[in-house]
Amino acid sequence: MKAPTAVRGAPHLEGQRVDLSWRNPPATDFEGDPPLVGIRIARRERTFPLGPTDGDVVYDGPVVTRFADRVPRASTTYYYTVFAVDGAAAAHADDGSSAAVYATGRYGLADRLYRQLPAVHQRYDLPLGPPELAGLDPAIAQALDALPTGLHGRGQLYRFLQTAASPLDLMRSLAEGLRDLRDVDTARPEYLVPLAEWLGWRLDRTLPVFAQRNEVKFAPRLYRSVGTIPNLRTIITRYTKLRRRRSRTIAWSFDRTRWGLAHSFGSSRRRRAW
Repeated sequence: MKAPTAVRGAPHLEGQRVDLSWRNPPATDFEGDPPLVGIRIARRERTFPLGPTDGDVVYDGPVVTRFADRVPRASTTYYYTVFAVDGAAAAHADDGSSAAVYATGRYGLADRLYRQLPAVHQRYDLPLGPPELAGLDPAIAQALDALPTGLHGRGQLYRFLQTAASPLDLMRSLAEGLRDLRDVDTARPEYLVPLAEWLGWRLDRTLPVFAQRNEVKFAPRLYRSVGTIPNLRTIITRYTKLRRRRSRTIAWSFDRTRWGLAHSFGSSRRRRAW
């Protein structure tokens, strides 16, 4: 097993950012072969990348175990595959090397709450001055310097609301995404199974995600054609994996047999009536 495993993804509280983590294969998996030299991460929408160049390559560099991806759009599910690249430039991945993550947005709810505070609280919510910073413990001063850019030079109350109310943006983004749960084109892979079950369709989970979406979308049309030759041809192709020409031949033979039985049954009824 030369592929990364335990790939996990989570939306960041800042919005339009996805944090990925994974476990790289051990060096013993490459004994006798070119060693692990790098990691490549590919990103797509609607389905997982099947190859190292399938989709947008968001990272291609040294061996790491974490990566933060600034996604182009919020309220969108992104599909990632992490590839382990060896010294021969071969990329390795398996089923455990992929993850689907819903990227959230930023609505500025913490800033809105701060602006609704009484003006007197905002007026006296001032940052610490140089004399006050000089009297702090060095570890505290270092932590203040490590704050994000948007929190530099802001008062304690503002920083507190940013910390306490940031999950509200995450909650709203997840609530906005609920409307996509029934959309076959945008639903996450784990929701395709219940969508298919609602239709009475048995979904083949071994297929790529885009093929599973097509099955769910095609199921109502297939049900409407029950009892017809095109319906039989489609079922034969799906369950036997036969080529289209051979499935057409089987369906045509079935149609001839059915016509012959119906003709014989009609002739026998006419003889009995005579």
